[in-house]
Amino acid sequence: KAVRAFAQQGYKVYPVNPNEPEVEGFKTYPTIEDVPERPGIISSFPVRSNGQKLEIVQGLPVNEFSRGKIDVTVKELTEERDMVREILK
Repeated sequence: KAVRAFAQQGYKVYPVNPNEPEVEGFKTYPTIEDVPERPGIISSFPVRSNGQKLEIVQGLPVNEFSRGKIDVTVKELTEERDMVREILK
């Protein structure tokens, strides 16, 4: 659900998972180097592992404090990315 939520917010998503061909209907890539374009922001999700397979942990509660920190981090990363793009023009 997390991957789809990012996509519904307008983000391009490239799930990286060496153990699954797709996640939530999105094609996965075995490594970050295999993603077809350089990502502007990389986000990760809490996962469970049995030593062979990773599974995104669904339904973790996010309280207001944590949501605020997540939103600030995404905003800061987006601003930094945009500043770098301006510098590199």
